Amino acid sequence: MNNKKKIKKMETLLEKLTILYCDSVEILETDDNDASKAISIAESSVQDEIEWLRKAIEIDNQSEQGVD
Repeated sequence: MNNKKKIKKMETLLEKLTILYCDSVEILETDDNDASKAISIAESSVQDEIEWLRKAIEIDNQSEQGVD
């Protein structure tokens, strides 16, 4: 799977995590709980991965331009 497809899938995952986070806050009536904190950490990890994949695409594009 190429990095662009991975980014799209990770963005979908991030959207689902955000919904879960909002649901957790609504159910527990606070964002100061273990579930919300864990989901928030997962969101951050997914965001970091998306950023890494975007940088990898940028590096690949620069490498391709340097070859030509």
